[in-house]
Amino acid sequence: MTPAALAQWFDNRRRRQLPPLNAGTPLAQRIERLQPFQRRDPDEHPLRLLAVYTNVAKHRAPAEAATRLGAVQPDDPRSDLTDALPLKRGPH
Repeated sequence: MTPAALAQWFDNRRRRQLPPLNAGTPLAQRIERLQPFQRRDPDEHPLRLLAVYTNVAKHRAPAEAATRLGAVQPDDPRSDLTDALPLKRGPH
């Protein structure tokens, strides 16, 4: 986020109605000091790293977990359930 984008964020109609978020209040000043643009290297800001980790968790981790599902084996061998791939029995 840039200083201009932060100013626009504070200028949102709903946020203007919240007195603690008005410009110059201690909370608004604290939020501004926490922004990545306040650092020499914005990419190393803790909030930036948290956003990256959160996006990985939301978008990549579920796909990885889905590919690690175990095989589904029917309890009854005469079941209509068929395997998409032949199952390898024993150690892999």
